[in-house]
Amino acid sequence: MNYRYSLSGMALAALVFAFTLYPKEINYQKKESLLIYTLVDMLQQLHFSPIDLDDEFSAVVFDDYIKRLDNRKHFLLKSEVEGLREYRLLLDDEARHGTFEFFDRSVISIENGINRAEEIFNKVIEEDFSFDEYETIELDGDKYDFASTEEELVNFWRQRIKYDILNRASRQIKRQKDEDFDDEVKTNEELLEDARTKIKSNYEKRFDNLKRNRRVDWFSTYVNSMVNLYDPHTGYFKPKDKQDFDL
Repeated sequence: MNYRYSLSGMALAALVFAFTLYPKEINYQKKESLLIYTLVDMLQQLHFSPIDLDDEFSAVVFDDYIKRLDNRKHFLLKSEVEGLREYRLLLDDEARHGTFEFFDRSVISIENGINRAEEIFNKVIEEDFSFDEYETIELDGDKYDFASTEEELVNFWRQRIKYDILNRASRQIKRQKDEDFDDEVKTNEELLEDARTKIKSNYEKRFDNLKRNRRVDWFSTYVNSMVNLYDPHTGYFKPKDKQDFDL
């Protein structure tokens, strides 16, 4: 094992531990500033393969962070991402100076996007879908762009929900044809309605989980976009996660 690599891991663990013990009267911005500054400094000095804190670093962190926030492009509009893109080459400067203008804006954007997507979902899931039309949907987020308008976003959600309902219903139809199937046989219409009910429940739980995210959760995502740039096996746990992991 490389000694510097091992040392960086121990130093990172020590930093996270110290972060949990930081006095509560110190506001979160000072805590975050200290953590970012110290973390980047440690990784540059102790990691076996240091990375320069420059525009290239900033661009890679930005791209990774946006992908982590909205990998399937369910929440953000293209204009919102472009607004954040103004900071794409400035994240190294913010890390040095302990400022979080980009991060603050990103949290507002993603939380607003999640609330908007939930409203869209709640309307679309109640629509009468036509399953006789031929449609295609791309599921790989890397192969399509963010929606340019809210209308496009609504259409994406409509296609996605329709796909999820059909996919689940088709699996149940196939299951009913198995020789060992001994449950109640339902019509296609009944299976589609059952699928809609299940999909609705799944998404409601997902939105509930997303809306429980606090600033510290988004901050953990942001920090890991930096940390994983140095090494994919090095990660930052927010204090509660660190405690759970240690258990």
